[in-house]
Amino acid sequence: MGRARQLADGGINDAILMDASAADTDVNDNLLLEGTDSDSADAGFNLLYENGTHDGSAMLTNTHLADITSPVRSAGRSITLPDVSEPILTDDDNHIQQFRITSDLAYSTGGVLQNITANIEAVDSRSLESKGSLISQSSGVFSFSETGYYKVTCAISIKGYNYTAYGGGGIQTTPDNSTYSKAAEGFEHTAASTGSIYSQINVDTSVKVTDISNQKVKFYIVSNGSDMVIQASTDVNQTYFEFQRIGDI
Repeated sequence: MGRARQLADGGINDAILMDASAADTDVNDNLLLEGTDSDSADAGFNLLYENGTHDGSAMLTNTHLADITSPVRSAGRSITLPDVSEPILTDDDNHIQQFRITSDLAYSTGGVLQNITANIEAVDSRSLESKGSLISQSSGVFSFSETGYYKVTCAISIKGYNYTAYGGGGIQTTPDNSTYSKAAEGFEHTAASTGSIYSQINVDTSVKVTDISNQKVKFYIVSNGSDMVIQASTDVNQTYFEFQRIGDI
């Protein structure tokens, strides 16, 4: 029987055979359960491992399943994992960028939407860094260089003084590089007869970008009076915008 080892008490049943060759067919490593090798049939349940390969390609094989009520009855069954048809998001696709305005901006005319078009920089101080460079801007018009789903955030810091008014702002988007519409908007309202009142507005939206040539984003402010100022800094995020790519289309 070569290097065969029988580990069950009494011999041929419930044994583990290693490299058995008495039956001329057990030439590899076998786990033999309820075997009958005394008549050279070995009609039990075998786990066959092909000797000598050790490369991960050997197959787990069943030879006798007559007494098992399993729908799997063929020898040499293999499992094939289906391929994926949709893109897979990798670390190379992860992206986040922040921009901020660097100089205070006064509300000009009450009730009129005022686009933020100047004094915009990429956040670059106090160890604050962006990941990726998919977003660019020119005169307050923000463009995408890659399709995908994006979360867009607008944070506006407002200082009001001696007023009874409201102020706010938000996000505009366009599908055709021409016609803009509001996508997100927020307001604050605090009456103050003396002194100054400080407020912070945060709004966000998600944008599905399929056309990088025509889909754009703008940010704006609006108020019903002129006694308000948008606060800004070149060193700290006060009024700022954030773009985060969150997935493929």
